[in-house]
Amino acid sequence: NGANEEVVLGSNSSSGVFSSTNGLSIDPVSGTINPSNSTPGVYTVTNEIAASGACNAAQSTFQVTIFGVTVDFTLPAVVCEGSSVLNLTATPIGGTFSGIGVSGSSFDPAQSIGTSSTITYTYTENGCTFTDDATITVEANPTVSFGTYPALCSNASPLTLNQGTPVGGNYTGTGVTNNVFIAAAGSVGNNDLIYSYVSPNGCSGSAIGSIIVNAVPTVSFTNPGDFCLTDGSVSLQATPTGGVFDGPGVTGTTFSPSGAGVGVHTLTYSFAQNGCTASQSQSVEVEDCIGLNELNWLTNVYPNPTMDMVNVVSSLNAELKLFTTDGRLVQTWEVKAGELNTFEMSAFSKGAYMIHWSTEKSSKVQRLIRE
Repeated sequence: NGANEEVVLGSNSSSGVFSSTNGLSIDPVSGTINPSNSTPGVYTVTNEIAASGACNAAQSTFQVTIFGVTVDFTLPAVVCEGSSVLNLTATPIGGTFSGIGVSGSSFDPAQSIGTSSTITYTYTENGCTFTDDATITVEANPTVSFGTYPALCSNASPLTLNQGTPVGGNYTGTGVTNNVFIAAAGSVGNNDLIYSYVSPNGCSGSAIGSIIVNAVPTVSFTNPGDFCLTDGSVSLQATPTGGVFDGPGVTGTTFSPSGAGVGVHTLTYSFAQNGCTASQSQSVEVEDCIGLNELNWLTNVYPNPTMDMVNVVSSLNAELKLFTTDGRLVQTWEVKAGELNTFEMSAFSKGAYMIHWSTEKSSKVQRLIRE
């Protein structure tokens, strides 16, 4: 069988009738044998010619052998780019292999990356040729991209890593757990990570990338202490320099007790570096600090609130300074003891002001509202 052609034993009416034992495909009229449709084996073929006229009937037998070999050749359906050279095996042994990438009994996947190749095994016996084919695909390894991620502060929230392609891979490296990067578990500076992907057929690729972690600055804010309401402004101190102070009575780097008013206040210093911000807060208390002289010193400011004019009466000669609530001096007046002193307020903006009274021996502060 295999590649053997049909065999014709007779071709006219005098050929008689052909028959055979089971398994041989033979045409009874022409005696044509079809090896491909026959089962391998040895057969007895009988040719019978009927009597005709003076000719007696005749019969003859002969043997026909159909050679058959089962060839078995298999390959893995898919191998990956970079796979080792495959040793080809088939049964029965002793045949030859042919196809793209085949050399002797070896197949080199590097010769057909990204394509499917058909390899043929050919075996010959008793002059008959038998073949079997197998197809193998050499899958190219996936092209993998790490993705792009922003720089993080060392105190940043966990970052889900989901920018790698093809999707479905995994990130590994210091600070990574289940494709989540925790900056605090990484290192300040560049954190080199790997994104790996494996295709459904087991072909893999990877890409290396990095995530920058910037350190959160260490801030130190010196507590300026507690104050009397009448104390002057003080400069606030903190490191690193160049940050921002914030809170009641704060202007720039200066704290004004009278601007803050009586009470406990929270002052905050914030500093930013490489996009990372740190802050520290301090509590300060501003007190009235009333002394004996103040208890004997009588003052009156009216109307309060006022719109255009304010009347001021003091039992002592005094200097009166008008401040905004953020500590900015806007006006200074001299007040005569026991006299009614009237001052114009129409030029000032509406809002709250602090009046700072002072004599040679004492001082005090009170609030004035301009409506």
